[in-house]
Amino acid sequence: TAWISAAAASLVLLGVLSVLLTRAVHKRPFAEFHSYIVETAANLDHLDIRTGDLTQVRGWLRDHHAPDDFVIPTQLNGKSTVGCRVFSWNGQSVSLVCFEIADNRIAHLFMMDRSALTSYPDGDVRRVETANNGIATAAWSDPQRVYIVAMVEGEQDLKHLLL
Repeated sequence: TAWISAAAASLVLLGVLSVLLTRAVHKRPFAEFHSYIVETAANLDHLDIRTGDLTQVRGWLRDHHAPDDFVIPTQLNGKSTVGCRVFSWNGQSVSLVCFEIADNRIAHLFMMDRSALTSYPDGDVRRVETANNGIATAAWSDPQRVYIVAMVEGEQDLKHLLL
């Protein structure tokens, strides 16, 4: 019976290690998430719901099991929402809320749980950068979420809006 106990203990240990390794594999570096957002923003073809009502946006996101308790940057407070969409990246729900900032320019605010990433921007520090495809981004985090605002040809708009 000693060998049965040892075999059972080995199986339990193997199961625990399997779960831990599987969870570790699912975490990805922020750079991969950022690249996904840049590509997604460049090819955005529709929103799941169009509305100027932020309360309705939050409710829709909640109903679709996506982050809805996000913190809007002060500079976007009061800007009209255009709508939202839910994406899936690496098994995680990503919320997108679009804001009209001026002259029909749209700021795309993406957010997801930061627990899915191995690295992420520190706190409220925002660095604006522009990818080769013309998508400008600014990223930051809070204790629960990682945020990226993306705009087409929007580097100056983002610097003015968020820095």
